[in-house]
Amino acid sequence: MVESWDTNVYLSPHETARNQCRAKRKIPLGTTIIKDKALSAVLIPSEKGKRCDNCFKFKQSLLKRCSGCAEYWYCGSPCQTKHWKKGHRHMCKKIPKHQASIDFQASPPHKQLDGILLSHLLAGYRDRLIEDNTFLDNKEDDFADPFATFKSLLPLSTETEEEIPPLIIPVGSNIDTSVLKRLYSRFRNNNFLVHSHLNGIAHGIFPLASRLLNHSCIPNAAVSYSLDPEGISMSVIAISDIEPDDEIVIPYFDPALPYSTRRSICSLEYGFECTCRNCSFFKTIGEIPLPPEVSSSENQRIEEQLLPYAFPDAQNICLPRDALLFDLPRNLYPILHEKYLPSISSTFTNASHDRQYELALRSGMILLGLYFIVYPPKYPQIGVQCLEIAKTAWNASTLEEEGELANQTCGKHRIIFSPGLNAQRLYFYFTVQYSYT
Repeated sequence: MVESWDTNVYLSPHETARNQCRAKRKIPLGTTIIKDKALSAVLIPSEKGKRCDNCFKFKQSLLKRCSGCAEYWYCGSPCQTKHWKKGHRHMCKKIPKHQASIDFQASPPHKQLDGILLSHLLAGYRDRLIEDNTFLDNKEDDFADPFATFKSLLPLSTETEEEIPPLIIPVGSNIDTSVLKRLYSRFRNNNFLVHSHLNGIAHGIFPLASRLLNHSCIPNAAVSYSLDPEGISMSVIAISDIEPDDEIVIPYFDPALPYSTRRSICSLEYGFECTCRNCSFFKTIGEIPLPPEVSSSENQRIEEQLLPYAFPDAQNICLPRDALLFDLPRNLYPILHEKYLPSISSTFTNASHDRQYELALRSGMILLGLYFIVYPPKYPQIGVQCLEIAKTAWNASTLEEEGELANQTCGKHRIIFSPGLNAQRLYFYFTVQYSYT
């Protein structure tokens, strides 16, 4: 059962969405606002055999394969027993035939995963679905009952009804086809990508979060996940101070995605148009200029202008208090182009891997500066980038003589590092407070 979600928030009407979730009181940065337990969750294919299929923890060398289906892996008998009781017992013998079926093999990857997740949901709530075979579209909220909350979610409105994906539990096993269709209609615009250290590992159904939280590309909260044998849990954490009656919003996808991509995702996957300040800004400025060639003098000029804009005081780098995006000079608009972020990110990653530390530290700082512009302060990706620069600085042989490097901390809540920037001996301390794992 979900713990008292209404301690911190309440629901109120919204102009376009079903409702909006507002703060009952001032919620400080780092506060866990809401906790929600997964109704059902499954690993994505790339994580199978690396993580336990019950607790999702990474234990590749310790995993044991299920002898019944040979498709599921567990870190030990306790997890296997829990997963068996959750519903694996209804599917185990049917899984090999399902995986080898023509229908499954011919389905696109997202449909295959949807079918597996829906099968897990059916297996876990089989008796209840048989009892409630009519699946009444009851919009009344019963937050004490996660399954009832899931049933009350609004489906994505589409012109054509989506076909039910191939299921491990055959259609017609005492569960009406119309019930299956209505369950599946709530998947596309409500399910979440579960991540560990910001890397996607699973798809999950979190009914309370889906019911309460609207999207914004400038969120004041973000989600974190806890991996536990009893079930995967989501925590919604404040990434800024939230005033009483402010709406609490999370990103449904990466806010750094290009505006055109974000607009398409909102429309096609969720059925709405995002009108946040970020999207309104991009809508106003029109087409983004192409970034210059990486090796060009024009690109160097852009980088030299970006760094002081993102870090006005090079000796005392700190997170910006106000959003940097909306006052961005026009001559820096090329950094907002869809090609720029992947390019500079690739440069940083490759240079760090190849031990080209001068290039790595410079490109890493450019990427961090870009994150300062496109993300809200305290957004998780900023903390991860700080950690990556810290690791690069630690490995940089040119900085070995600096005693400060020995005092770096790369802990869960605090990251302090002293990298060099370009050929100059520009050192600084940078501290970021986070509550993310």
